Amino acid sequence: MIWDTLINFLLSPIDWLLNLFPSIDIEIPAGVLGAMGDVFGAIGYITPWKTVTTILFISFSLVAIRIAWAVILRIKSFIPTMGA
Repeated sequence: MIWDTLINFLLSPIDWLLNLFPSIDIEIPAGVLGAMGDVFGAIGYITPWKTVTTILFISFSLVAIRIAWAVILRIKSFIPTMGA
């Protein structure tokens, strides 16, 4: 309860500043989403997704292995008998 009051007190100036901005109304025409679906469908028809997903999987795996190796080396450096 005290934290809620403190947070509200600290955030009230930010809320006041945000309320000074004018409101924006954006309307998207109905045909735009259908056209975007057609474009993405054409891209999906042209692009060999099986090959792309294999390349992305290998790339993400290599990045994950490099991150894990860096974490292991960092943890190992804090152990007094295994530092390097």
